[in-house]
Amino acid sequence: PPPLTPIHDRGLAGQSQTVTVCDTGLDLNHEAFSHPGLPFTYGVLNPGHRKVYLYYKVTEGGVDYGDYVAGSHGTHVSGTVGGDAPLTPGGTDWGSYNKWDGMEFAGKLVVCDLFLFANQHPSDYDNIYRPGYDIAGSRIFTNSWAFWYSWDGEPQGKYTTRSRMVDEFMWAHSDALVIFVAHNDGPAPMTIRQESAAKDIITVGASQNADDP
Repeated sequence: PPPLTPIHDRGLAGQSQTVTVCDTGLDLNHEAFSHPGLPFTYGVLNPGHRKVYLYYKVTEGGVDYGDYVAGSHGTHVSGTVGGDAPLTPGGTDWGSYNKWDGMEFAGKLVVCDLFLFANQHPSDYDNIYRPGYDIAGSRIFTNSWAFWYSWDGEPQGKYTTRSRMVDEFMWAHSDALVIFVAHNDGPAPMTIRQESAAKDIITVGASQNADDP
């Protein structure tokens, strides 16, 4: 069956929006994000780049720019959020929806490189969101990761320090929206992870994709 695209069918494709993706980084050479012939500078604004407005990293844990985690998780997530692939493979005919594009394919991305290998999560979540908020003016922060309770020795399904750090950012920045995944451990009760249990965010779980009948 054809893809189900009720949002795009209404002309909503992320125009004038800048979404921050906090994950394992991004492969800037992927055709959904590349801008051939335009040099890219990490850590500062790149207003001329067609997709990536800012790419910054959280310095804890020896993070490198780029998506080096097995499976290229951050690149996959960024594609879902805002990838804009050319209509012709290998071409430069971007800007029109095709089945490889993300939800806000007409908008810009900010990439927060967390590395996120094993349990190397930042200790101060303000460092995750503030650069995107302050430097790039991004107000939407999406996170396809979350900290498992056992890594901290916390009781399953409880509101923790990590939950509170997300809420503290939301409280201090009332015009922002932080989104976390419910994660992949359901459907049993008490299986969302720590950040996903925050009170002032949107936690998202999925049941099917657009290509399912």
